[in-house]
Amino acid sequence: MRPSSVATAALLVVLVTTAIPAGAANAQYEFTESVYEGTQGDVVEITVDVPDTVTGTFDVHVGSEKANFLVHATVTDSDDDGEVTVELDTATAGQVSPDEAITVAGDDSVESVTRDTDRLSSRLDAGEYQLRVGSFDDPADTSSLQLLSAAPPNETVTSSPTTPAVELGFADSIVVADAGSDGVATIPVQFGADTDVVTVTVASDDTGLDASADVVDADGDGHANVTIDAATTATSPQQYLSVSDGDRLRNVSRSGSATTVVAGTEYDLSLTVDGTVVDIGTLVVAEDLTETTAVTTKTTAATDETPTHQPTTTTTPAPTTTSELPGFGALLAGIALVVAGFVAGRD
Repeated sequence: MRPSSVATAALLVVLVTTAIPAGAANAQYEFTESVYEGTQGDVVEITVDVPDTVTGTFDVHVGSEKANFLVHATVTDSDDDGEVTVELDTATAGQVSPDEAITVAGDDSVESVTRDTDRLSSRLDAGEYQLRVGSFDDPADTSSLQLLSAAPPNETVTSSPTTPAVELGFADSIVVADAGSDGVATIPVQFGADTDVVTVTVASDDTGLDASADVVDADGDGHANVTIDAATTATSPQQYLSVSDGDRLRNVSRSGSATTVVAGTEYDLSLTVDGTVVDIGTLVVAEDLTETTAVTTKTTAATDETPTHQPTTTTTPAPTTTSELPGFGALLAGIALVVAGFVAGRD
């Protein structure tokens, strides 16, 4: 090679090298932690740093075939903030559809979620699960999830044989909220023996409201208390629907023309599992709780009353004259007495 060619090649190398920002050649997706920890039933947050020099859409892999749990999620840094936080619901992972157990925080998005292993019959076992980002076979970075047991070591959690199984559905069929006071009504939900996720819907054809949310038994105790604030002026169900500590709401949504709960209205409650209605109830939003309670009690008493005697004869009542004028009956009685006395005098 002639000297001029060597000089030209060297110049090109220098230009290419200086055109690449420092560290760009080694830029890659990275987990923010070398080990993520959680307890069975927790929602574990797994955050990945996304450099500006790589695409914002990438794959995250959780678990392995050896661990009997392996899922792949394609996620996108939609808000371009340089990170994506993947949320793994360890209470339902492996038991429900993969896209129900893996979500992302904030404004980022999940493109797809797939599972390579068989569906589990119970929540994830305690232990260590591998984490990979990028290619599964040649990952850009690796980490691990250390899932701790929800029970103390060597302790087996069993239900008492004297405790009856809790039936799936609403614990109370009628729930009352006093809009004139704090406006908060509690809707007790029971998950039954084999259910961890149910959908609760509050709807009214009269007002056009149709709000729903998935209720997750995240603490595994078999029940949850969904609360609805009927006194708020908030127009988003994310603001007036909540759930008891330890459990979770997700996929909270609203359809229909109404945006909030209206006092003096009865709403239909429904509880569904996988699209099938398993129980129904009623939410009464009262303007005066005392008045509504009295009416409800009276109606219930009238419905439950059983006659103790059935008459066997029919008595024809004497004809009566009624009037809406006060004292009119007494006046007629007085006139009758006068006439009677007059006739008696003539006799």
